Amino acid sequence: MKDLKAILEQYAKIETGDLLAIINFVQLNSDYLFSGTSKNLSEIGHIYIDYLVSLYDKSRYSKILDVVDIMEKSNDFIKYRKTDTEFDEDVRYYKYASLFLTKKYRASKFGFADLVKDFPDNENYPNWLKDSNFRMRRTLYSLILFSSIGLLFLTLVLRHYLKLPIPKIIGNVGEGIFLTFFVILMIDWYRNKE
Repeated sequence: MKDLKAILEQYAKIETGDLLAIINFVQLNSDYLFSGTSKNLSEIGHIYIDYLVSLYDKSRYSKILDVVDIMEKSNDFIKYRKTDTEFDEDVRYYKYASLFLTKKYRASKFGFADLVKDFPDNENYPNWLKDSNFRMRRTLYSLILFSSIGLLFLTLVLRHYLKLPIPKIIGNVGEGIFLTFFVILMIDWYRNKE
């Protein structure tokens, strides 16, 4: 098993910005870096952040979420994140950005809301929060629109082409959903205009 000194010496040989080398290094040394054994994270915390940055740059968002999940279950990481706010902020940012980029907008919205509250000076977090809200609404609007169109189309096909007796209420429900969609869309447009 490797020790901390050997890990740091090996990592120092990697060129700055060589993202694949950083990813490979962490994966080769994951038995030490992600083991349950106690380690001095103040000396190697930068390796974890460089790893998250490299994964992010290579669009490996699911892997970031896996790594952060391991970190959040480790007592060493929990204690270290309480003492090093920069490390904590970086870990949280990469987690929430990865959630956003894997289309988990609800979780990213709540995460960025916490980051905005905890780090109000950061200008990027409110933009991520706004975009998470926008994407959530857009997903909801798409669901409402397509379900109402589907219901109206189904009613049309069943009633006019297959000549099946369809209660009028089904068509009315489809029309109601469709009109509600446009009312909500107009309200949202008006709010965003202000």
